[in-house]
Amino acid sequence: KIRMTRTTKTTPKQRTTNTTASNESTDVASSNDSSLPSSVCITKKQQEALLDAAVSQVVRDEIFPKKQFIVLESELDVSSKFAEKCLKAMGMEKSEWYTVSNLIRKKLTRRRNNAQSDVRKSLQKYLEENGVDSIDLQQVLEGRKNQDTFHWFLDTIASAVVGVTAADQLKYVQRPNEWLSRSLEAFSYLCLENFFEWAKREVLEKPPRGTNQGLWTRDGRGKRKNQGWSQDGIRRYNALCQLVRADRATYQSEDEAYLEKKKKEKQNLELVKLQRRQELIQQREQGLEAAYDDFSSDGGSSDSDSDD
Repeated sequence: KIRMTRTTKTTPKQRTTNTTASNESTDVASSNDSSLPSSVCITKKQQEALLDAAVSQVVRDEIFPKKQFIVLESELDVSSKFAEKCLKAMGMEKSEWYTVSNLIRKKLTRRRNNAQSDVRKSLQKYLEENGVDSIDLQQVLEGRKNQDTFHWFLDTIASAVVGVTAADQLKYVQRPNEWLSRSLEAFSYLCLENFFEWAKREVLEKPPRGTNQGLWTRDGRGKRKNQGWSQDGIRRYNALCQLVRADRATYQSEDEAYLEKKKKEKQNLELVKLQRRQELIQQREQGLEAAYDDFSSDGGSSDSDSDD
């Protein structure tokens, strides 16, 4: 346990006119301190819970949007740029790094696995509802060049990686290149490519659980070291990062086009909601007659009729 103790010194009252104000202040301070606990105890378990929550928040909000993999041990070295940025985000000293480094890796792996799971679910659901031939993978991988498939990718895959709730709050007010970092966009393409054939098999064949695997997440050399991904998958991810960089530079207007489309969709959605609300009000008030009132009428303001 960590025990923090607060002590207060008080000065006895003196019957002198020049120290009256000082004595009154001291009396008030003594009265307030007497109502405070003499010590505050934080158990080791509570400390660990606080640290776990702080790391989870930093991984979710700061790290994962810009870094999805920790492959080399040197990336966790205390002198690395990654360590420096993590410590700054958490307000910790350099000497404290090795108390959180493994926890950061664990939380990052969990966040990435959750994103991968959400992509699988979203992709499988779409193919079940629209057919396994409804999406051409190669067209999607061409990025912004094909506007329709690019918009599908943002709505179905990238939104699942970012988190549907967060994406729904952002994509109506920001361009994709603002709410989706370059590395996270590349990771979204990587997940799509990795699980595309997996999702098709799930829809068509429904194989026994555990027998259907992704392209780069199946059992193989380097899988455990690369946190579930083969080294070929990591190489593909690095290549996708470069492709996304070039794609954004070549088709800059497509991000604005997507945002404008989303704004119109939201306006139309709000209009439909308004129309439905008005219809419900009309149905509820059908056959009812409003009560007369002088306040809203166009007549005089007198409360009584006048005789000629």
